Amino acid sequence: MKKSTTIVGLALTILVVYAILNLVNIKEDLKDAMEQTSLLKAEIEQAQETAQELGDRIEAAADSSGAESEARQRLRLIGADETVFTDIN
Repeated sequence: MKKSTTIVGLALTILVVYAILNLVNIKEDLKDAMEQTSLLKAEIEQAQETAQELGDRIEAAADSSGAESEARQRLRLIGADETVFTDIN
């Protein structure tokens, strides 16, 4: 009787240790998943901001002043009635 009680106690102890170790691993996995979720949320916000900026630029380019502004900025174009002066200093 004493031997079977000892075996049952040992089995329960092993089971409890196994359960605790599993809980610790699950907690670490959950922490990693939460960190990854935070990073992904930040990435989504950045992508949404970029999409909003691009949408605004598309809308601005749709009218002639937006297209002209882009051409001046990116291509360094000037108007037909403008003169370019180069500073040689």
